[in-house]
Amino acid sequence: FYFLSPSGVVSTSLDYDNFVYMSRYSDRHFFYAYNRAYVSPLNDGSTVIGVFRTDVPAPAPKGVTVSNSAVAGTLVIKWTLKDPESIGVDIYRSGISGTLGTKINASPLTGGSYDDTGLTEGATFYYTVRTVCRDPFTNTNYTSVNTDQHWGIVRVPGVPDPPANPSAADKGDGSGVLIAWTNPPADVDSIRVYRSEAGGILGSLVKSVSPVTPGANGSWLDDTVAMGSAYWYTVRAANGAGQESLNTNQVSVTATDTVAPAFSGVTATKDLGYPGLRLTWTSAVDNTYPITYNIYVAPAGGSFDFLHPTASTTTTAGVYDLGNMTLRQTYYIVIRACDGAGNEEKNTVTVFGTPTRVIVDSDQNGGINVDKVDPQPDPAYPALIPAPINIPKSQAPDLVPTGYLGKIFYYQTNDNPGKVKYTMPIPQAGTYEIATTWSPWSAIYSLNYWYNITYPDGSTEDVQLDQWGGGGNVWRLLSTRQLTPGTLTIVGDASQITTGESQYWNVSGAVRAYLPPPSPVSIYRATAPPTITSFVPSEWANVPPLSLNLTPQIVTGAVNWTGPADYSSQVYAMWDDTNLYLAVKASDDVVSLSDGTDYLIWLRDALDLFIGLTNPQEPRTLYDAADFEVVLSATEIGGTLGGYWYCSQNPTLTGATSNVTLQRTTGGYTLIARIPWADLAPGMTPTAGQVIGFNLHGIDNDQPAAAQDTVFSLSEKSGSSIHPANWLQAVMLGTPPPVLGDLNSDSLVTGADAVIALRIAGGLEALGARLNQADVAGGDSVVNILDAARILRKVNGLDTF
Repeated sequence: FYFLSPSGVVSTSLDYDNFVYMSRYSDRHFFYAYNRAYVSPLNDGSTVIGVFRTDVPAPAPKGVTVSNSAVAGTLVIKWTLKDPESIGVDIYRSGISGTLGTKINASPLTGGSYDDTGLTEGATFYYTVRTVCRDPFTNTNYTSVNTDQHWGIVRVPGVPDPPANPSAADKGDGSGVLIAWTNPPADVDSIRVYRSEAGGILGSLVKSVSPVTPGANGSWLDDTVAMGSAYWYTVRAANGAGQESLNTNQVSVTATDTVAPAFSGVTATKDLGYPGLRLTWTSAVDNTYPITYNIYVAPAGGSFDFLHPTASTTTTAGVYDLGNMTLRQTYYIVIRACDGAGNEEKNTVTVFGTPTRVIVDSDQNGGINVDKVDPQPDPAYPALIPAPINIPKSQAPDLVPTGYLGKIFYYQTNDNPGKVKYTMPIPQAGTYEIATTWSPWSAIYSLNYWYNITYPDGSTEDVQLDQWGGGGNVWRLLSTRQLTPGTLTIVGDASQITTGESQYWNVSGAVRAYLPPPSPVSIYRATAPPTITSFVPSEWANVPPLSLNLTPQIVTGAVNWTGPADYSSQVYAMWDDTNLYLAVKASDDVVSLSDGTDYLIWLRDALDLFIGLTNPQEPRTLYDAADFEVVLSATEIGGTLGGYWYCSQNPTLTGATSNVTLQRTTGGYTLIARIPWADLAPGMTPTAGQVIGFNLHGIDNDQPAAAQDTVFSLSEKSGSSIHPANWLQAVMLGTPPPVLGDLNSDSLVTGADAVIALRIAGGLEALGARLNQADVAGGDSVVNILDAARILRKVNGLDTF
């Protein structure tokens, strides 16, 4: 209803004292009554209240079509009328699109169809059909005012009609534009689609669709469009003789892509060297290329800035080397895929990694940093290689100078070998170990090989090193030097080597500069032999634990490690005149003790001990008689756990043993081991201050079968089984001093210790013999709330003592 105020203003608000009730009389007239009493006069256009008139036009007809008739030179126009006041239609015809043209009927047409005859064959006409209505109040006609046109081409005998209902729809996901139509009812052999980048131009034929079914719907996806570009399409029908329909009408569309690529995110990181991380992923899938991979990097404890990527790449290899990073700093990384239209997906898959070395080429054949390798620094001594690589020199063909060979860094020759030059940036100051490695599968024994080293400060050093290799991932120490930031240059010179026993002459291997962890491991003397059958915390009180839970320590299976609950451990070490003692408290979500032969003991949950009793430093190239690897674990047969150890250098330390005990705990296990010095070095009695070679590997297996899912190395180096250069040093000390703040005898300072201090300060728990550990606030021989507060500050990294 509409309400009219006495002043004649129409509104939808109701004045209950003075309102006008309106009722429809026709499409354009309404009667109204004041206070529900009809008023008069009711004549059209009267200024006296009684009739409310609207001059709305008639509604446009529906379902207008133009088609050819069976009668030559005739087009059939059809329509549908639904308005009760309609009495027919007027039809306007024009030869020009966009022009109304001339009305072709003298009086309104009825019946829903009209044949327009006598038309020129092949001509195109544009029709506008308007509704004619009769106003019952005034008995006058009024019409619709629509201007829409419907075209038709007068059939030429044998030439097919144009396809009906052409349309072009953007898919919106970068896959293209869908062109659709209805095939003509006869004389059609194929549908031809023309495309132009401007309206009014036919453009180029981009698709011919055949065979076609007359009268059926058809479509074609144009997947060759450029995103953001507009296109005009003309769809024509062709007969078997190649005659096309004569239509020139076009449909237009702009191709867009608003759908981001499908991408599962970054999968892994690897310590690249130089220094940096190698990132890997599975390629994204999208319809708009190229795909850009935006790499976002955040430091440990930081947040990601997803507006500004650290790096971007369009590589299709699924690998990117992220360089210029800080050594021994952990980085968190997210990679997102962005398509050619600028749509970036929003995955939050995060990996982390810690660069630990500067390296030119890899310790495996990986082609890392090959742009920093010059295989011919001296024209007089070029690096020569045979083809194929790794064949005995007696079988090698004649050789010619060559550039660097792709991903193979082992230069071999049966002629006089030459030189290879490496350059490496030193990103930060520190004491570096400079080392070299060779092919992990080749045996190399060539004498008089030289490395010419130029340090960042300009000083030089020449190191003679007999070539030696084989047996795995082996690094040989060249020099240990305090370096400043700058460039380290190393020339591997094989021009003076003698044959020796060499099967191959290798021009060079790979070189690296490593910043080792500081300080040796401390092993304290036991005040009394600890219990072996179970872990008794008080027996290990004050012994500082060695942690195996850091990302840089992972040397195998970093991608398998899901966090500390998956595997992390605290290892305690003590000694006395008779034994070395080790205790492990491990968090492990799956404790796997798969059966296997002795030497497969490291393919289960285990602690791997490396110890060198007589040569802790030089030479650090090979195991000698006092170097041992002892793997400590257990077997589980019929639900019964039994201690087990294995040492390839000493059969006495191999097999079932009561010197090792493993017990399952909630969320992990404990392992206690007693290793007699006499079984390692008969007659040896260790002394306080003695320095030994030492390393630990924490091995985690989450599989029911023999496997190594993740391996942690205390030295943060791999290859300990091959090479003592990858170990740390340990110093034998006297009995351990109390650990300040450790009140529960776990050798750690945690929130639990702060709680105990509060209980002691409040008189809820006896102090006992813990004064030296608890009195941390002032040395006043009193434990109060200040001591508890300082312990809590240390736990949160706010204090030291």
